[in-house]
Amino acid sequence: MNEDLESREQRLRQAFEYLESGNTRRALFEVNKVLKKNPKAHPAIALKALILLRTSKVAEADEVMGSLMQEMPTHRATLNVMATFFKELNQEQKLLSYLANAAEKFPDQDDLLVSLFFLHVRKCNFNAQQAVVRKLLQKSPRDKILQFWMVLSTMMQGENDLVMAKRMFLPLSERMLEKMKNDGSFDCHADILLYLMILKRQDKYSDALDVLNKREFLDRINEMDYNRDYSDEILDLQSSLDDWPGMLQTAQDMLQSDHDNWSAWKTLMEHAFRCESDDGNKFSVTRVGQLCSLIEQFVKQSPKARGPHLARIDFCANLVRREIPHPSSEESLCMDIIKHYIEEFGGKPICALDIAYAIPLLLKDEKNRTSFLEALLKDFCKKSASLPPDDVEGTQLEVCAYRVTRASGVPIDLVDVVSSYQLHAATLPPQVNGVAEGSAISKDMCPPDGLLLLAVSELLDPVIKPPSSGHALGQLLLAAYWLAQIGLMHSPANHFMRLRLASILAPGGGLACVERQLQELKSMDLKQILLVSLGHLVVTPGPHLTIWSGHESQSASHAGSPQEGDSTLADFYHMLINKTQFMQREAEDWLVGAYRQQAYTQVREFTQFINQLKHADGLLLARAELIYDRVIVRSNSFDEALEKMGGASAELTAMLFSRPSPPNNNIMCM
Repeated sequence: MNEDLESREQRLRQAFEYLESGNTRRALFEVNKVLKKNPKAHPAIALKALILLRTSKVAEADEVMGSLMQEMPTHRATLNVMATFFKELNQEQKLLSYLANAAEKFPDQDDLLVSLFFLHVRKCNFNAQQAVVRKLLQKSPRDKILQFWMVLSTMMQGENDLVMAKRMFLPLSERMLEKMKNDGSFDCHADILLYLMILKRQDKYSDALDVLNKREFLDRINEMDYNRDYSDEILDLQSSLDDWPGMLQTAQDMLQSDHDNWSAWKTLMEHAFRCESDDGNKFSVTRVGQLCSLIEQFVKQSPKARGPHLARIDFCANLVRREIPHPSSEESLCMDIIKHYIEEFGGKPICALDIAYAIPLLLKDEKNRTSFLEALLKDFCKKSASLPPDDVEGTQLEVCAYRVTRASGVPIDLVDVVSSYQLHAATLPPQVNGVAEGSAISKDMCPPDGLLLLAVSELLDPVIKPPSSGHALGQLLLAAYWLAQIGLMHSPANHFMRLRLASILAPGGGLACVERQLQELKSMDLKQILLVSLGHLVVTPGPHLTIWSGHESQSASHAGSPQEGDSTLADFYHMLINKTQFMQREAEDWLVGAYRQQAYTQVREFTQFINQLKHADGLLLARAELIYDRVIVRSNSFDEALEKMGGASAELTAMLFSRPSPPNNNIMCM
């Protein structure tokens, strides 16, 4: 009997693995084998219904699941498959009714209550999940997991009513956790972190700090779980209490082990320059002096560490902005700090972002700032020219100098940038269909890519605007050529280049090459687009998105091929909607996983993320309705969009007769 049961479970496990890998035919074959021997095997019947659903046989799948539900299964494995089935069918309300009725009929079956609890978790129904946990606790009052579920269900009920949260839900959660702590139920750091979170939400920072100062208590948890450093939490609590001596000591201990720990530097910076009077004019001279000494100590102690140097830049910028008399706020010293930082860290791509926007704060006089940056750019370009063209750090140093100069409003010579790019690009390996010969994979970014992106930015958005835009179309075409035929040939996985090219190809970007833009967008990772790029553009007002070129979605047989000539942006939109809904379901799974894996502090974060995704999806749909109205309902909208771009023929004529001399190199010319 046991051997038959093990064999059945093994076959079902294999069937589920086949299903997850997309082999539905083999999965159905394995399930039918089990059902041939055991026609009443509930897990196998549920899995068969799920397989039929994923093969688009919805009616048949619904019939199989309906017959199974009439038998009232209560086994956990069956209930888990049923939950997946109704989640993918988007009919979880039907499962909710079934579980509620089954739990009343079989009150001793805990699996039913647990499944019902997690269904309420997915839907963020905290009242209902608390009622279910209460029933489970009546059977197992000492179960630690159930006790924490009760705490979380109580705490989360205050999310929609902050007044009631402070008045009732958070204090009640705190009392429950306090009792568990005193009873010795805390046995891992997740328990402590949840307790700290509830105390902090009630502004009980001193109580939270007292918990972390109990060395014996933390040592016991470290032995039972793992050794954990609570320095970040202690510093945060001291910051909330404005305990400067405590912050200084804690931050110094943190920086001794990690000089680049920016949370420590940031906390000290914020509190050193915090005003001591209501008029905002008085600062603590003692705090500023102590912070200055600490920065100089770590700069000398670790000259190659980026954190102390960044802290010194931030410190000097704060002094200059607040007009605090101090030796570190002198302009000559600020110039030396900027130059030294670029010399030390200009070979890293992040250097320009570190310092570019701090320069106007450090050097307020525009004339002095411009002359300083021009001299700086000249020096670093000369230094880069003396290095071998394939020197990666030298190339990046030159890119950094150009970026810093341009970000500060100082014009750069486009011809020089293009010439530098060609010099460095000549050292790259030859390309075959966008992939380097002899290389199995393509790089995300080659060293000279920064120069090409700079050239495109200066071409389309120069620091000094020209008096007329008569060459706008030619500039767009040249920028698209640089990105598509040169940049992406060397770096086909470069997200930034492809996104910039897609924006140029959009009607709002000027070229209105919809089919070509679709190819570029489909070459990108869809989830990354949703989170980083296109998802933001869709929900943002303005002419950022393309006008949809088709009225109907592709058939399923063509949906997977991005190179089909009849593909439309409507297909891409539907694909994006599906990804959004998929991410919502993923986030719900994360929320359930937080309960299962005792990651209690993530429950609130995941709940907020789910709500944000649902909100973003609503904006996405609203934006799409406007687009469909303009393109499909009012069919002349596309012509109107072309008219807004201006006379293309006039621009072409002007470009031909008054074209500027291009750089003297064939690869960069059209």
